[in-house]
Amino acid sequence: MPPEDMLSLQFPVPHVPKNPVLGWASFSRTGPSPTGDAAMPSVLSLPHRRDVTSARVAIALALQRLGVGRGDRVLVPAYHCLSMVEPVVFCGAEPYFFPLTPRLEVPLATLEGFDLSRVRAILVTHYFGFPQAMRAICAFARARGIPVVEDCAHAVFGRADGEPIGSWGDYAAVSLMKFFPVYDGGCLISASHALDDLDLRRPSRRFEAKALVNSIERGLFYRRFHGMQTAARTTLMLKDAMWRTFKRLRGARSATPFAYRDPAASDGVNGLDPAWLDRRISFASQQLVERLPVARIIARRRANYLKLDAALRALPDARPLFDTLPDGVVPYVFPLLVERPERVFRRLKTDGVPLFRWERLWNDEAARVDPLSARYATEIFQLPCHQELTDADLDWIVERVQAAFRAASSP
Repeated sequence: MPPEDMLSLQFPVPHVPKNPVLGWASFSRTGPSPTGDAAMPSVLSLPHRRDVTSARVAIALALQRLGVGRGDRVLVPAYHCLSMVEPVVFCGAEPYFFPLTPRLEVPLATLEGFDLSRVRAILVTHYFGFPQAMRAICAFARARGIPVVEDCAHAVFGRADGEPIGSWGDYAAVSLMKFFPVYDGGCLISASHALDDLDLRRPSRRFEAKALVNSIERGLFYRRFHGMQTAARTTLMLKDAMWRTFKRLRGARSATPFAYRDPAASDGVNGLDPAWLDRRISFASQQLVERLPVARIIARRRANYLKLDAALRALPDARPLFDTLPDGVVPYVFPLLVERPERVFRRLKTDGVPLFRWERLWNDEAARVDPLSARYATEIFQLPCHQELTDADLDWIVERVQAAFRAASSP
């Protein structure tokens, strides 16, 4: 079942994919010319890198390597996905929430008033691919002996203050699933700390097979493999047969349930399963990440973002969160800031528009620290702009969004 089926049982499956899906076009080396900086660096090219199954695993590993544990605090932005906080709690530390500016920047002047005596790390998130002011942030943190973990789940390509994104912090955590059409994948990366001692094991053969079949299945589901209808039926039958076999084996091997669990990130849900902390990315996902043309990803994401920006900028009671798409930014999604969001959110979801929002914060403390972040949890609509969207997909999204806002504005 594609992860989109699990977004919410009360809404239909979108016919446009929320995340990248594999298809013939994924391997194309032709397409739109990159706008802005065509030679963008990637955090994946930094010297020390280990590929794991998700960004949340990478954050947990980074905190462990920094010695974060019980009784410590980790500075965490008040606007967050729950999977950003789960690794902090897993390590036994307390998330110490800090507010953000309206453009989701880290307000260093505000942090100066915080009690930093028990803080052992700060999590700095490059929201939606837009970089933070890392030079100033790192100067602030290191003057106080606070290690920096860059959350690059939204930012695989681009620069922060002239340097490759992810290169400023002690460690960076990356989500490959947000930028590549893969079933699993994240990275723990560092520009300054070797990772050779991090011992990672291969995932189970079942998971290796599922990672490959799922990537193909999702592409077939969204009709990205034109001319493969017979192969599609065969693939799905093979997958179903494998699943039935493993379900029978599960009863015989109930003492080792991990062999039959997938990472929560791959299933599109929150949660950090400790069993995946020492597991490598699947072979199929690793090969796709290494072989798919990066220039196409950069160019199409920027072009798709700009198309959405031009089409949706004049919506009533809504505006793009960011005024421009600067050179050196490769966006994860197109964030649309919506006033009175409930007027349109349910209609858009019911229509099958593949938008999402983070809905809620970790606890009431995060909302108390930053009421703006509490609002943003429901007011920022994240619309896809990934490279596997077709022009027809984008036109359909724009038409449905514009129609929903027109209906909400009519008397």
